[in-house]
Amino acid sequence: MNRTVHDLLNQMNRKDLITRMAFQCAPVIAGVKVSNLLTIPSIHDEQVGEILAGTGLSCRKLAEDRGRSIFLLYREKELAGWIQDRNNQTILAEAGMEGLALDSVLNKLSDRCRAYVLEGSNYPHEIGVLLGYPPEDVKGFVVNKGRNCLTCGYWKVYGDPESARKRFKVFDLAREKVLSCLSEGMPLRTLIFGVEEELKSVHAA
Repeated sequence: MNRTVHDLLNQMNRKDLITRMAFQCAPVIAGVKVSNLLTIPSIHDEQVGEILAGTGLSCRKLAEDRGRSIFLLYREKELAGWIQDRNNQTILAEAGMEGLALDSVLNKLSDRCRAYVLEGSNYPHEIGVLLGYPPEDVKGFVVNKGRNCLTCGYWKVYGDPESARKRFKVFDLAREKVLSCLSEGMPLRTLIFGVEEELKSVHAA
């Protein structure tokens, strides 16, 4: 966490649900990532859908454990297109999800996340595809068992470290921008529609 983000969080209520969503999911809120994970106290489950209603962002609860829920927040159209990439389809095929539509993939992922949390089953590494990680990094993590990465940030990188660092920078900027606007009183709904183009121009540079 950089200094700017740290200072912004100190000015905000870290337990507030919208603050949690902004901090954990800024890249997808800002439109520069297809999805993010959100971990919150389970008492807030119903509020997540209420907050996102009509914004263009979707959510899916993946699992719950000891009073905490794990959600996937995502942009449906973008994520549906992303998983159709040939290399992503190869990874999903190995997980028994070949050719499935997004909703069916998320159903299977939810089942495996719950099995992992509640029964100690194998971790569903295909979640990396649903989080928009480059397929070579998803594969590299599995093959290397999480070791020997070239660099790491929002995920461990095994393919193109320079490209990943550029993406990490954009995600950091997204977090700063979203939290800054939120701290100034801008509604989350406005943020979802208002900062995407600015950050995409940084990503393209």
